[in-house]
Amino acid sequence: MVKINIVVADIADLGVDAIVCSAHKNFLPQRGLMAHIAKRAGDKFSQQCETIGKSQICETKILGGYDLPAKYVICTVTPRWSSGDQYGGECVSQLQTCYRRTLEIAIKHQVKSLAFAALGSGTHHMPQQIVSRQCFDSLNHLADQLDSITICLKEEAARGVWESEFNRYVADLKNISNSHSETL
Repeated sequence: MVKINIVVADIADLGVDAIVCSAHKNFLPQRGLMAHIAKRAGDKFSQQCETIGKSQICETKILGGYDLPAKYVICTVTPRWSSGDQYGGECVSQLQTCYRRTLEIAIKHQVKSLAFAALGSGTHHMPQQIVSRQCFDSLNHLADQLDSITICLKEEAARGVWESEFNRYVADLKNISNSHSETL
């Protein structure tokens, strides 16, 4: 089983194979975490972003880490939260797709240690409860192909929500495992 850690830190400082952040649909690192990562990764990162062009929600790309400790930066275009109106369900589904595609790309590039930011919770205003649930619900059989996943939070205040969702995830895994052993 993959080792999962929840930390409060600057994701740009983490020495993992790849870090994951939300991207603007134009892939221009002008605001939020992507702007912070671009500043730390250097000019080559920003130049690589400029070659991508406009992307749709859920599109996920892998870029070089350049001046970062991480070898790669995986950027995914997350949906903007719609305050739970008629499009709220669609945003949740799209966010889960972002997490799943990130895992698929990481595995394709033989990433073994991955650090996720709380995708969509920054400038796209998605609630931490929803973001954390979609993250853990996305860690299906794909996550077992990694050695470690770090959930990197910006603020200590979010840790309780993420730890609660992690505990739910672990309990669900135990229930699944127990139900499989009972049917054997």
